[in-house]
Amino acid sequence: MKVRSIRSKVLIAITGITLLTAAAMAFVFYGRSSRMIEENYITVLSQRTRLLTDTVDDMLKNVCNIDIKASCDKEIKEELEQYLNDKDEKRLNNISTRLRTFSKMDQAISSMYLVIPGESQFVTTLDYPVYRSGLKEDNLRQFETLCGKNGGPAIMDDLVHGKGNRRRWTGDRLSVCEYRRTELKI
Repeated sequence: MKVRSIRSKVLIAITGITLLTAAAMAFVFYGRSSRMIEENYITVLSQRTRLLTDTVDDMLKNVCNIDIKASCDKEIKEELEQYLNDKDEKRLNNISTRLRTFSKMDQAISSMYLVIPGESQFVTTLDYPVYRSGLKEDNLRQFETLCGKNGGPAIMDDLVHGKGNRRRWTGDRLSVCEYRRTELKI
């Protein structure tokens, strides 16, 4: 079909120019938009990562402060000294009860431990076992080596439940905190 009228030629030319202009504008705006989306994505992702890092850092600082309070608690130290003098196991239950008050201060702590290296024992905030004697010598040596080498927090295998669980031990050789695995969504 041939187009012979001038009107139809002008109409086709105007439509063609309009479509070509619209396609060129769409291509330019698409390029700009994709660059802006990429830049915004990177910015938003870095902000979320920074916020997540700050949140985790604050949580761990709070747990560490609670752990330090428990390590320096006068009641726990007095009960421990009395236990070391008279070997009364009721004192270990009292220590466990006192540790439970500290472990309930933050949801990130599910249990705390008091390690007594000289006696090869530890006291937990768990319902069972409240305390356990007969720590393996190599576990105790590993614990003392980690705490002595780092001079601060260290991570090692759980002495109660085996190798599948990890615990954060403090460098003062007296207490330990367990962190629950928490999913934080970005």
